[in-house]
Amino acid sequence: MEPTKRQRINSVAIIFMVAIAIIFDLISLIPFVNIVSELIAYAIFGLWFYLLGVGFMNPKRFAVAAVSAIIGFIPFLSMLPELTVAVIVVILMVKSEDRLGIKMPSLGLKPK
Repeated sequence: MEPTKRQRINSVAIIFMVAIAIIFDLISLIPFVNIVSELIAYAIFGLWFYLLGVGFMNPKRFAVAAVSAIIGFIPFLSMLPELTVAVIVVILMVKSEDRLGIKMPSLGLKPK
């Protein structure tokens, strides 16, 4: 009997996460509002991923989040949809980890 494969992020969560990331990226096109929206977005997505059992305290996911955050705070580059791209990349990483049964090393905090 094959062991049960994990599925930390289901299809409904993926649709909502990507839709909300797109909304935050559209809001971030408004000058000066983008800084506040970026902070709120990273807090929301950090908590959301954590509640789904996906922590950012592993090297690859942390790098994706850090690069995305840096781009989000640089003028003109912040017009790129960096949050949406980061959310999609993290979702793809988690889905492949779950499908292949890979356990990523942690840098500290461990989600449920």
